Amino acid sequence: MDIRVIQVLLGHNRLDTTAQYVQVATDILREVISPLETLEPV
Repeated sequence: MDIRVIQVLLGHNRLDTTAQYVQVATDILREVISPLETLEPV
């Protein structure tokens, strides 16, 4: 997704503020395990 779109959705005036949020969110999302990954094959 374009960082400018994220900036508008979050209501940030400054792109560098959005960039900080995106970096934090990316780090957190890497640690999330999808429930689909825990399903056993049928």
